[in-house]
Amino acid sequence: MLSKLKAGLKHAFAVDPPGHEFSEEEIRIADKLADFVVKRRLTAPAVLFVKSSAPLNMIANQLLVFLNPFATFIFNKDEYRKFTEMLEHRNSMDFLVTRIEEAERRLQTTQGENSKENAEKDVGQRT
Repeated sequence: MLSKLKAGLKHAFAVDPPGHEFSEEEIRIADKLADFVVKRRLTAPAVLFVKSSAPLNMIANQLLVFLNPFATFIFNKDEYRKFTEMLEHRNSMDFLVTRIEEAERRLQTTQGENSKENAEKDVGQRT
C-alpha cells in the first residue's frame, strides 16, 4: 500500500523538460489561433494576455476548460481539447506568442506587397 502511494507521488510534481517539441497538430492549432487573433487586429492584447498569464499556465488551462462553449468560434471540439492539452506544457505560452508574432509579420508583409502593387498600378494608369 505504502509503496503504491510512493510510486504515485513520485511523478506528482514532475514538469516537462525545457525543450518540449510540439507536434504538427499542435503547431497547426497554434497557427489557427494566431491567424484568428491577427485578422482581428488583436495581436498586442493577445501577446500581453499570454505573456502575463504564463506564470499561471495551469490555471489558465483550467480557465480554458471553463470557456469551452465560446471556443467554437475558433476551434472544433477535438482541436480545442488538443489546445488545452498543449497549454499544459511549460513552454507553450512562449510558443504561442511566437506563432502570433509570426502571423502578424506575415500579414504585414502581405499588406506591404499589396500596397506596393496598388501603388504601381496607380502609377501605370496615370502615364
